[in-house]
Amino acid sequence: MVGVILGGWMAFEGLHHRLFAEALAPSGVFFALGGKLGLSQELLAWPLLVAGTSWFGALCALRIRLTWGTKIVWVVGLVSLFFAWAGTALALIALACAGARSTRRWFTAQTASLDG
Repeated sequence: MVGVILGGWMAFEGLHHRLFAEALAPSGVFFALGGKLGLSQELLAWPLLVAGTSWFGALCALRIRLTWGTKIVWVVGLVSLFFAWAGTALALIALACAGARSTRRWFTAQTASLDG
């Protein structure tokens, strides 16, 4: 659930910035930091859009128990840590849930029963 919220938020922020050329309040820091690095705001909107939509693919892969699903969730979660303020907190929660023993047990038990 956390990944869906974070992915939707990031995709909306990136798309909003691409369409209207303005950052909404929560990710304004993300764009401000990128501006200090000399990156244009239009260029910074793409990583938000890509990471946000990647969450949906990663969660679908995890849900249908593809073996690479957990790795993609970790990669997208680590990338999402750079999304400012509450996005970072949501990414930390998502990574904690992905690394939880119960999640690993659920994934391996279901994968074994599907293989077997």
